[in-house]
Amino acid sequence: MTERRVQCPVLDEPELVVQEEVNAFRILPETGNAYFLDFICYSPALLRAVVVARLRVHEDVLRSIRERLSHDLIEAPDQGVSVIWADMTPVGMVN
Repeated sequence: MTERRVQCPVLDEPELVVQEEVNAFRILPETGNAYFLDFICYSPALLRAVVVARLRVHEDVLRSIRERLSHDLIEAPDQGVSVIWADMTPVGMVN
């Protein structure tokens, strides 16, 4: 699957309340060429993790996500994780 940008409106409700902070994720094989991408809220104090959202993605989409993350993110191992985006996507553009 080739990467492409699509111009479309993105609904971002101002009254949307964030219920959980996502600070981890995992990838689980599903069936065929599909995977689950779980977004997780991990609490080191409670030694507990809760799946906040789950996406079912095709392996081509997962490959694209991995490529984007490996290209655009930098980690600082000892001091925690520091995320630096190489470039910001213009408003209204969705990948």
